[in-house]
Amino acid sequence: MKQYDNNSDNQSSIETHTDLIKDFDQAFQDYDFDFDFIESNLYATQHNANLNTNVEEIKAFIGMLIYMGYHSLPSIRFYWSTDQNFYCERIAKIMPVKRFLKLLRYLHLNNNLNMPQRDSLNFDKLYKIHPLISHLQDKYLSIFKPSRHVAVDESMDAI
Repeated sequence: MKQYDNNSDNQSSIETHTDLIKDFDQAFQDYDFDFDFIESNLYATQHNANLNTNVEEIKAFIGMLIYMGYHSLPSIRFYWSTDQNFYCERIAKIMPVKRFLKLLRYLHLNNNLNMPQRDSLNFDKLYKIHPLISHLQDKYLSIFKPSRHVAVDESMDAI
């Protein structure tokens, strides 16, 4: 995983956390990140912005989003806060907040020009993130092997 310096686009190695990377690699094994960075750069260009991202940065970004799901704060900017009550070194060391927010704005997994119209029978509300959802559904089905005894609470049951 790369670290993106606050003052430039230069990359440097950072100390990795093996368990997180192992889990990430298992979930995203065989996922085509090349397509994501091409679509993201295309989308940014269509909006007159220069994203200039790459596969490693997209992986780091998605890893950050996953970690942020576990370590929840009231605002995204708090991960980079100077207030030690909020600052999260694991996130802040990977890339600066401005770069993270730019990726958040322009990350695209599908080309909008190919999206079916709302009135079409082929319309998919999740079209923009469908490649990632499909991949993760398939991957989780192959990874998760429940034991013989599975308890389901009635509050988990969808009516």
